[in-house]
Amino acid sequence: MSHALDLAILAWSPLAMGILTGKYGRRNGQKAVSGRGEKMELHQFSDRAIEIGDIVVEMADQLGHEPAEVAINWLRYKQTIPLLGASDAGQMASNLQALEWELTEEIVGQLDHASAIDYGFPHEFLPAQRDIIFGGFYAEIINHRKSRSGETKTGKEYHIDPSRIGN
Repeated sequence: MSHALDLAILAWSPLAMGILTGKYGRRNGQKAVSGRGEKMELHQFSDRAIEIGDIVVEMADQLGHEPAEVAINWLRYKQTIPLLGASDAGQMASNLQALEWELTEEIVGQLDHASAIDYGFPHEFLPAQRDIIFGGFYAEIINHRKSRSGETKTGKEYHIDPSRIGN
């Protein structure tokens, strides 16, 4: 929705408290110490979050990069601004290595598939019912973001004469 409205997204905790770095994945066992010194246990995170983290680690291994770099590039590909934090300069330097390369569409597709949200009813039901809902005229509805020729509008086309306001 934010992209449709031309809004920027700032990702708070883009590495999901360390899950997307591989720090808390199943590969590392049940416990790890966070940068703040407290012990984190694997059961504190959802199974789904751990699975996504494990997939990011697998992709990083395949690509020869750190998992954090993959996660940061995944956000960058989605035109999302990651708000990075680090416990030391080395960690920040490692995170910034993500700026030196980009993910392929194939890898992004695999990550998107792994993290896809199942919206369930009615989201999954409604697209199949468009003909009924719109009386067969869905294709005739004008997309306010596209011109009739298919070009994306910038908003400058909608000039309102100030002298007409309030009349």
